[in-house]
Amino acid sequence: MVTGKSQKIHLGEKVLAEWKAPEFRNLKKVKDFKLGSLVLGSFLLAWAIYNSNFLFAFILILGVFLIYFISDYRPKTYHFMITDTGVWVDDAVYRFIEMDRFWVAPYITPKDKFFVFSLPRRKDIRIPVPLEKAEEIRQIVNDYVPQSEHKISLFDLVEQLFL
Repeated sequence: MVTGKSQKIHLGEKVLAEWKAPEFRNLKKVKDFKLGSLVLGSFLLAWAIYNSNFLFAFILILGVFLIYFISDYRPKTYHFMITDTGVWVDDAVYRFIEMDRFWVAPYITPKDKFFVFSLPRRKDIRIPVPLEKAEEIRQIVNDYVPQSEHKISLFDLVEQLFL
């Protein structure tokens, strides 16, 4: 939920927009990876036992268990706020003064666009924004941080496969 022109205050800062979003939304893909890894792992395990490669079989069993249990991870829901001084992600704040630029990532999911903020001494942060409010939030952020164009890299193409 994005608040428009309300005068909500958070720790002495005027809240310009706020919303909640999960860490990721691709539960169907995660379940597909779980099934695919189980099938591929079973095939490779049979091949490893047939060739008497027990070390490879042991590593496969560990890998399949790891993928199987990690795929049951439920995404955490984050609370995002844009205030007049920065972007809040739960209790962490990223100040506008520390940001070089931001861009809207070239990929979207059915419910979210992603804003990427470039911080000079930290890793870039990627924030999901609801599609219906993305333009409004982009305009708010653009008042504080310059927007730049992002060229699609190989990493972006690989990441799109998992979104």
